[in-house]
Amino acid sequence: MAVKKSKKTEKKNGRPPKYNPKYATEEYVNGFISYCRVNSEPEVTMPDDIEEGMIVKPIIRKRLMLPTIERFAKYIGVHFDTLYDWASKNKKFSESLSRIKEEQKEWLFDNGLLGEYNPMIAKLILSSNHGMSDKVDQKTTIEDKNGVLRSLFNASQGNE
Repeated sequence: MAVKKSKKTEKKNGRPPKYNPKYATEEYVNGFISYCRVNSEPEVTMPDDIEEGMIVKPIIRKRLMLPTIERFAKYIGVHFDTLYDWASKNKKFSESLSRIKEEQKEWLFDNGLLGEYNPMIAKLILSSNHGMSDKVDQKTTIEDKNGVLRSLFNASQGNE
């Protein structure tokens, strides 16, 4: 006859969570953002086939390591779903993820305006991840115009 284990003695399957409170600290998040910034600096190299006396232009390769939640997960060494799980259970960690998203928004906005980033890609990410839009709410605009027209019409009729 098999002995039934109590819930207290049963082992849970899977790896234990790797959450560490340091992940929610400002220093750790700033370290990640600095890591992204350093890895976004242009890479400057010289061509291999340089002969003496040649005027050579350096090869500049632009790089981009935009701070993202997915990249932060990779930086820590966990799946990005794990970060969202931690954020749902820990307010300070949730605020850290918000800080990363705000930094991303600033980079996209500023570098998109400067022409450093592809404007269509910047627009796509800003609209999907940050709720920004270039649409005009037609319903509000029409209601506002109708309200103004009605008040102008009533004023001209003397029916205020």
